[in-house]
Amino acid sequence: MTDDRATIARQLYVIISAAREMGATVEVYARLVELSGVLVEAGLTTEAANLLAWVMHQPDVPYDVYDRADDLWIDLESRLCPRVIADAKQDAPITTLRGVVEASFTALLPPES
Repeated sequence: MTDDRATIARQLYVIISAAREMGATVEVYARLVELSGVLVEAGLTTEAANLLAWVMHQPDVPYDVYDRADDLWIDLESRLCPRVIADAKQDAPITTLRGVVEASFTALLPPES
């Protein structure tokens, strides 16, 4: 991953964490969609699909955030195996916000050795 992408990912982690603490769910959703774009750029398309499926499954996602997520989703659907898409949709209702955030950031920012 490039240093710029890692910096953006770290900034998103801070923003998402702070927004979660403040209960700013709309901001969390918006930044998760932004994070999914970073995941796609890093070649982590399965993780991006899981994240987008989770966001799009939430009942209180604002239309503009959902629309951005849907655009990314449509692109992923054309590139990924149908099984990956089906799994992401199936797992979305049973995944927690914490789970999806941890999985995304663990894939994007593995611990330094």
